[in-house]
Amino acid sequence: MDKFEENIMFFVHDTFFYKDIIDSLPMCIATINSEGKIYYVNKGWKDFFEKFADMDDSDFYGEDLALLFEEIFIDDQDANEVILRLKDAINSKDPLHEIEFDVVVDKELMSFRLLVFNFYEVNERRGNSDKIIFLERKTKKL
Repeated sequence: MDKFEENIMFFVHDTFFYKDIIDSLPMCIATINSEGKIYYVNKGWKDFFEKFADMDDSDFYGEDLALLFEEIFIDDQDANEVILRLKDAINSKDPLHEIEFDVVVDKELMSFRLLVFNFYEVNERRGNSDKIIFLERKTKKL
């Protein structure tokens, strides 16, 4: 069993009893490993990406988080800055990173905020390099 599969196993085990609670939260939640690969998303994340990117839930597992945002959301001159900040957050040992960016979808300016948290001392075998991601959106009319 490789480290990625081990991370999935531990996360599923850790959250088995809490899955319904996590899925009921309105915010978009994902977890990634040290390489930025997604290994868990909640229902809010799935619903959000199905609505705004026509992606179904099977498209997330093992996906690279930075590439996902590069392909879907970031299509202007600020894209490189946002992607670099996201990659820095993925590789950082700092406890929290906050990244804000805007995207225009169907004549609406959507402001997003990504919060990237490190897991600390959650499970020694998992290590301190896994992250939990929260995605929030505020909509403004143009």
